[in-house]
Amino acid sequence: GLRCYTAPRYRRGYWRGDAAGNVNYYDYPDAGRARMKECISFCRAMNGRHGDRLRTMLAPGQVDTCDAEMLAETRSVANASGLPIQLHAGQSPAEFRRVREAHGTTTVRFLERTGLLGRDFLIGHGMFLAETSDVSTIPSEDLARLAQSGSTIVHLPWVKMRQGTLMNSYAKYRRAGVNVALGTDTHPVDMIHEMRAAVIGCKIAEQSQHASNAMETLELATVNGARALGRDDLGRISPGCKADLVLVDLTRPRAAGYDDPIKYLVYNADGGDVHTVIVDGDVVVRDRRPVRADLAQAVAQLAEAKARVCRNIAL
Repeated sequence: GLRCYTAPRYRRGYWRGDAAGNVNYYDYPDAGRARMKECISFCRAMNGRHGDRLRTMLAPGQVDTCDAEMLAETRSVANASGLPIQLHAGQSPAEFRRVREAHGTTTVRFLERTGLLGRDFLIGHGMFLAETSDVSTIPSEDLARLAQSGSTIVHLPWVKMRQGTLMNSYAKYRRAGVNVALGTDTHPVDMIHEMRAAVIGCKIAEQSQHASNAMETLELATVNGARALGRDDLGRISPGCKADLVLVDLTRPRAAGYDDPIKYLVYNADGGDVHTVIVDGDVVVRDRRPVRADLAQAVAQLAEAKARVCRNIAL
């Protein structure tokens, strides 16, 4: 009963670390073209299934694991099919240097050259579109390219904070006119948790309690994400929008004393406070329990799948 966008990933090659800690790149035998063809076929076949709750998007892997031709072909398919595109880019200073060395330009200009920039294009991370995580060090013309194209930066705060890095900051992207949405990219898959990490990280990065606030951060997780997907009918409560609602319990003890429910949601709640979830008018979570799934069985299946994967990993 969920609303889902799924994106099977394809890429030209992959990286692998050696004993000395160096990262080396290896091409797949066919430069990833067979996998790309399979993923595109899947996206076309599955898009709009299950009462249009399931949609797909094109997902070239990472900016430094795809060649320019693969990215340009992705843009051609997106234009013909109407499928959005997501790509991970700006994950590390090393990635920025690899793109510059391989293509002789910045990551943003390389993406523009391949034709990827556009209102249907989502950049996962976007943290190192220069050699530092300070958005102020991105060339002004690159920021202008992002803003004018309508491309979206999908901020993934917690996974990077766990690694000891911090974007400085998503608010600077917003002030430059760039659409910023919010994602997870790691466990826990909890958007409330990510909102808190995002807003606190932003304040710390800019050394200002006024750098962002709860309402702006909620927009990242709702209307800005819908905008990135080209969905004016999602992310808000408004006539003509889908009846997608998340009801949060404000009667729990830790909610006491909060006059502003938005501040409580962003600064103090967590996923366990979600009481009811309604998707397109159908209740899919009631009293914190999935209506259409056996949670205990799902957890058991996940544990079995993890064990199966671990048995097949050669270290």
